Amino acid sequence: MELLVGLKTEEIEVTVTEEMIQTYLKAIGEISSIGEGEAPITFLMTFWQKIKIPWLQCYEGFIHGEQMFELREPICAGSSYLCSISLTKRTRKRNLEFLVHTLTISNEGKLIGKATSTLIRKIA
Repeated sequence: MELLVGLKTEEIEVTVTEEMIQTYLKAIGEISSIGEGEAPITFLMTFWQKIKIPWLQCYEGFIHGEQMFELREPICAGSSYLCSISLTKRTRKRNLEFLVHTLTISNEGKLIGKATSTLIRKIA
């Protein structure tokens, strides 16, 4: 599959549970979340694990670069979110390729947040 800016995954539904939040908090060494049943902003990156990104399937050896978050409302246990990932930018510098992806999260048609992540790979 050719890497074209604008590629987008299928939209999937993720229902957040208190157990998911607590597992994440434990993994990052935090004792509690910001508010009762609320996930920290970096929790958004766990949604990546649930989304199949077809254009990355044939590549190996990525390192993670920059990431940025924008959250308009808290991510809460008991809520369901529609999520998708888009390839929003692709650049090359010397022998490196930078792939910028944006995870978009919505609920009932309203944008809840975005997480932008840069993956870097060495090219021949």
